[in-house]
Amino acid sequence: MGQFSNYYEYVSNEAESFVGEYIEELIEDIENGNTDVYSFIDDYRLHEWCDNDFIYVDLIDSAEIIDQSNNVETDSGLWEGQEPQEAIKTQAFFTYRNDMYWEIKEQVEEKLNDRLSELEEELQPLQEQFDALDNKDELSEEEEDEMAELEEEIDTITDAISNFEEAINRL
Repeated sequence: MGQFSNYYEYVSNEAESFVGEYIEELIEDIENGNTDVYSFIDDYRLHEWCDNDFIYVDLIDSAEIIDQSNNVETDSGLWEGQEPQEAIKTQAFFTYRNDMYWEIKEQVEEKLNDRLSELEEELQPLQEQFDALDNKDELSEEEEDEMAELEEEIDTITDAISNFEEAINRL
């Protein structure tokens, strides 16, 4: 039995490694306003990851992938003109790549939802502090400075929340 004998477990583990490798970069991108998660996942990173993982895949591994996948690649243009064994390997590669994409997408969505929840939790006490100061009749200079700092923090977190909501919706 090859490395793909338990295909979906393998895909899940590889996707977890991929997400672990790139999630901080993705979160930073989203916080900076780039909410195109699809492009982040489906760019060269995923293809390179799968390509590196496929270096030693043989015909048996390819058959295991095609046999176990629920989403076998059907675009024959990807392997058109190849010898039969190479065509099977190509079909298996793109099947694996597609399955990886969907598993990564699920794991990324979970991580982004976790980060969104963290941001919402961070926002609540800041908003409460701001509201308490805002409800005062008179503020000292120190309280006005504190209120301005709170407003800036709230705006930053609110923008990040908006970015994460958009990123999650775009998945």
